[in-house]
Amino acid sequence: MSEIHLIAPQDIQVRFVLSPAHNMLASLILLSADISSANAWVQRTLTDLAQEQLAIDEWLLSIAGMFLEETEWPSFPAWVDHLEALDAQEMRDQFMQKIRQKAAKHLGKDLGELPSIQDLLTDRKTFLSFFEQMHKNDRDFDLKWHEQEFARLQDPTALQRAIVEHLRTMWDQHLAAEWEASLPMLRESITAFASIDYRGKSAQKILSQVTDRDLSSKWDEIDQEIKDLVLIPSPHLDPYVALIELGTHSLWAVFGARIPSSAMVQSPTLNRSELLTRLNALADDTRLRILELLAQEGELSAQAVITRLRLSQSSASRHLRQLSATGYLIEERREGGKYYRFNLSRIQEIFDALQRFLR
Repeated sequence: MSEIHLIAPQDIQVRFVLSPAHNMLASLILLSADISSANAWVQRTLTDLAQEQLAIDEWLLSIAGMFLEETEWPSFPAWVDHLEALDAQEMRDQFMQKIRQKAAKHLGKDLGELPSIQDLLTDRKTFLSFFEQMHKNDRDFDLKWHEQEFARLQDPTALQRAIVEHLRTMWDQHLAAEWEASLPMLRESITAFASIDYRGKSAQKILSQVTDRDLSSKWDEIDQEIKDLVLIPSPHLDPYVALIELGTHSLWAVFGARIPSSAMVQSPTLNRSELLTRLNALADDTRLRILELLAQEGELSAQAVITRLRLSQSSASRHLRQLSATGYLIEERREGGKYYRFNLSRIQEIFDALQRFLR
């Protein structure tokens, strides 16, 4: 006789918050990422920053991001003050421990026995060999960069000071005024999303509903038993989503602020911003060629797209990432690679949204 197992809906606490530390750190990381963005603040800030500094900035931000914690800091400066008060050596060592944990999680036995933190920090050859193994399939692996990284890790006090000074400079010069100007829009987004009933839905369905993204390809990398889902609307991140696992069964997600179609309230500012992001993804010859190819072929692997259109791997990855983020492509991971399908319904949604906006 067959057995029937009833699976109860997940009991998930869903919260929508401003969380300025998580929010603005995601904006800063966006500056260093190799992606396209229609956001005016991103483009304006990038023109003010030296390109050679962005790689160092990204590294400093990656360390700072490991100390966000499950805390909604009252302000970005308050979080930076917290970082400054941490013990510098413990901060450096925790960063290295999390790097080891990440390597063990994603590479497992392929890395063999992991070297200790002490060995990584005191033996240059061990340090470089560790990262070479971690990035053995990465064509952009930069040995010289990791040599510089090893040198910077030798002085934890100077490293902590560099992180704190960078964050304070970015806040004072690029973030503070932008944050204040964005607050009304962010609060409108939170009010709209908080009015929706999410009871009985899984964390994956809630996240897809809020972000308007199919994130199933990323879900295997996330804790499957999410109990606390914290959602943070960003003035800059659309169409991308930043997922941050904090603590046990807790997922914090930063997403582009918008108004859901099912909400009772509307915001012309947010509707215009979202529409601009979607249209910007089409304003590029390479991305249009990718859409045309997939509309004809139905589905292709990333490598097939690269070959058929004679693109570099980095260029193809950047364009495919933006088309997936804006919903024009549906991405699936299988057989050790990524496959893409054209999402015709997204085109119709854009036509409908443009028509509503211009009425």
